[in-house]
Formats: sequence, structure tokens, C-alpha cells
Amino acid sequence: MTSGNFSLVPVASIIVDRENRQRRELTGIDELAESIRKSGLINPIVVAQDHLLVAGERRLTAHQQLGFDTIAVH
Repeated sequence: MTSGNFSLVPVASIIVDRENRQRRELTGIDELAESIRKSGLINPIVVAQDHLLVAGERRLTAHQQLGFDTIAVH
């Protein structure tokens, strides 16, 4: 069960454990970044309490590509 808490955190504070990620290849980042630029982030990324990424690596990467300082997390 999730906490139901949403907040904005610095993009730089998100920890990505690349070795244990399910997705090995990130594709479609340019298209996703353009969508986020136009419409905003519709679904926040999911992180553990220590800011370890649980879900949303493509969204996080798109935010980094766009130069955003913060990202919505659940």
C-alpha cells in the first residue's frame, strides 16, 4: 500500500539503482519529454523514503533532459 503522500523533490536527490532496474534500455525519452513539456507530469514517479526510485525512470530522465530542478513524487 502506498502512503498517499505526494511532494516535489529535487531531481538530483533521486537515486537510481541501475543494476537492479527492470528496464534495461530507456527509449522514447525525447517524445516523453515533449509531452511533459506540453502537458506537465500526469503521473508522479514513485520513490522509497530514502528517495530510491521505485517506478518512473523514463519520466525522471525526461525531467533531467528538460532541465527541471524538481519532480513530483509519490
